[in-house]
Amino acid sequence: MFLFKRKIDELEPEPARIVELGRDVIILGSLYLTEGQEKNFYVDDTLTVDINTHIVGNITATHCIVDGKVTGNIICAESLELGPTAVIEGTITAKAALINAGCVVNGEVVLDPLLEVPILSIKIAEAKEYLEKEGSKISVDSFSKIEEEILQKDSRAFNNIPSNEPKSPIIQDRKTDTKPKEESDNWW
Repeated sequence: MFLFKRKIDELEPEPARIVELGRDVIILGSLYLTEGQEKNFYVDDTLTVDINTHIVGNITATHCIVDGKVTGNIICAESLELGPTAVIEGTITAKAALINAGCVVNGEVVLDPLLEVPILSIKIAEAKEYLEKEGSKISVDSFSKIEEEILQKDSRAFNNIPSNEPKSPIIQDRKTDTKPKEESDNWW
C-alpha cells in the first residue's frame, strides 16, 4: 500500500477592484473600512465597517457588517449584521438582519425577504464593463457617460440622505388605563 501525500491547493482571495466615480465608490469584491469616508459605497460582496470608522454616505452591498457609525442609508441585497457598537443614522433595508444588543438605529429598519437591489447590479455591471475596456487605466472622465445613465436609472433608493437637523419626535397615540383597580379584587 502506497501513501501519497496530497497537495492541497490553497485558494488565495482575489484582490478587490475599486472604481471611484466622484462620490461613488464601486468595489468588485470585499472591503474592510478602517478610516472614515464621505462617499457612497456599492460593494459586490461584503463590506465591513470597523468599530472606529465613521461613514457619511449610502452603502449598498450584498452583505454588510457594521461595527462603527454610518450616517446614511444601508441597503443589503442579502444579509446585514449590526454589532453592539454600531450607530446608524438612516434607513436600513435588507433581506435578513442580525442586530446585536447595544447598537443604535436612528431611522427605519425594513426587512424584506423578496428584496431586489437593481442599482447594485447596474453599478457593478458598468464597473466591470469599463474595467474590461480600459484595462487597469481608469479615469473619472471615462465614467461621465455612465454616471449620467445611472442617475437616470437610479430610482428613489438614495434620494434622502439623513441630515443632522433635529427631527420631530414620533408620537404614538396610545390609550392607557389610569384608573386604580378596585379594592374588592384584593384577596389580602
